[in-house]
Amino acid sequence: MLKIDMGCHIDGFIAVVAHTHVLQEGPVTGKAADVIAAANTAAEVALRLVRPGKKNSDVTEAIQKVAAAYDCKIVEGVLSHQMKQFVIDANKVVLSVSNPETRVDDAEFEENEVYSIDIVTSTGEGKPKLIDEKQTTIYKRAVDKTYSLKMKASRFILSEINQKFPIMPFNARDLEEKRARLGLLECVNHDLL
Repeated sequence: MLKIDMGCHIDGFIAVVAHTHVLQEGPVTGKAADVIAAANTAAEVALRLVRPGKKNSDVTEAIQKVAAAYDCKIVEGVLSHQMKQFVIDANKVVLSVSNPETRVDDAEFEENEVYSIDIVTSTGEGKPKLIDEKQTTIYKRAVDKTYSLKMKASRFILSEINQKFPIMPFNARDLEEKRARLGLLECVNHDLL
């Protein structure tokens, strides 16, 4: 399976799209077909429920029912966010999975709001696993966090990030290559990225 995830912004107004494609000859069958159909159907249901007068909890319940119908689970920790100009993850949030550990404020959808609906399904237990943190290449500045970095390379990288990518996600390869890896590590360890 191949997931393509793309985004752009025009004057800070953000557009994001993702699609999963199966690379194989012949039709997809079995659990792979179920998980793809569950994600697609849940996304369609969520898109129809995000309208004025509905609540974020309505969307959460509906996508849970869709996943159960396909004998799949919605992956925990995946959030759908309201988006504003220059803000990719605003305060209004739609949970994919409601559980006691994860709580969000109840919110009602209003006219002229924009949301990024993110649906991730699994045939397993629905719990994400961090396989290798070194594979991460897309970062976003945590503007609400501050820390006095010790290393010169880290301060240089953070300064470059604040200048070039103050609020939008960016790829690590867009930074100065020699100092990037070392500086990014300290920034990530102190929750600045």
